[in-house]
Amino acid sequence: MQVQSSTAPGRFRPRPVRAAAAFVGLLLAAYVVALAVICHPAVQARLRERIVETLGTQLGGEVALEGDVRVDPLLRVSFGPLAVGARSGGPAFLRVERVKARARIGAMLAGRVEPASVELSGARVALGPAARSAGSVVAARRRRLDLAAGDGRGELSVRFRRLVFVVEVGGRELELG
Repeated sequence: MQVQSSTAPGRFRPRPVRAAAAFVGLLLAAYVVALAVICHPAVQARLRERIVETLGTQLGGEVALEGDVRVDPLLRVSFGPLAVGARSGGPAFLRVERVKARARIGAMLAGRVEPASVELSGARVALGPAARSAGSVVAARRRRLDLAAGDGRGELSVRFRRLVFVVEVGGRELELG
């Protein structure tokens, strides 16, 4: 005589497995909702404003973000082209075709946004008159960043895909890089 089970074979799962599957499903749903919110045009416009404001404060110069701002599925922010000039309205001393930044996961979980790595593609640094007019930008940046103090946030990794230095010699531009 064979005893029939109340559950069909192959359908019974222990309670911890079902709880783990529900938790993973909840995390996946939260991730999809976060991506949908981040990709909304209003959120990207606010992100664009925040990028320009933060870079202007950190670099002490006039920042112009000419292109788009995107967030990819790995939550990396990508934007550009970008131009940085002196606050006095001089020419841009730094131009970058594309910037891609990845946030530090631990800081995000703590409610802060801190870059873990930054990749600059097609960076052009002017070393002529534009750089001289930007001297105040470098001094302002040095005042804000005290490398000896150490704030416990870890190191920032910056990678250049293509870096070109532009030197003005006798009224002509010479590209190095």
